[in-house]
Amino acid sequence: MGHAGALVSHSRASPHTPRSRSRSLSCSRASHRPNYVCKSEAGVVILCWSPDDSCLLSSAVDNEVRQYTAVDGRLNLHFDIERTGRTDNFTRAYYMCGGDSIVSGSSEEHVVRIHCASTGEMLSCTDMHPDRHSRALYVVARG
Repeated sequence: MGHAGALVSHSRASPHTPRSRSRSLSCSRASHRPNYVCKSEAGVVILCWSPDDSCLLSSAVDNEVRQYTAVDGRLNLHFDIERTGRTDNFTRAYYMCGGDSIVSGSSEEHVVRIHCASTGEMLSCTDMHPDRHSRALYVVARG
């Protein structure tokens, strides 16, 4: 099976970017070449930036979660999450508030995992409630 990948460009203009700055950003993207390519074994499902923009977190099929340094695309962490062998097990991972932890889950499993964002160590693995109304993964933060 071939590798799927995500193309990454560092220019992130926002609607609040001054007009002169956004012009220079659009010129820097004129070449249409990525700064680097993040590879996946089975297809990237989602990419998300760390709160401080220093890392990119990629989630892919069947519990593949990787963290890359944003400046050069170097693989920083490959999270050790057991594979199910299913091609329909779509995994999502997100940075939690502050960026110290990462929450992950997948469509065909009934657990939510919490990892340390700097070491990749699994801090917690919790079963989702078996009587929930939807099979969709959702997380509720309580303050």
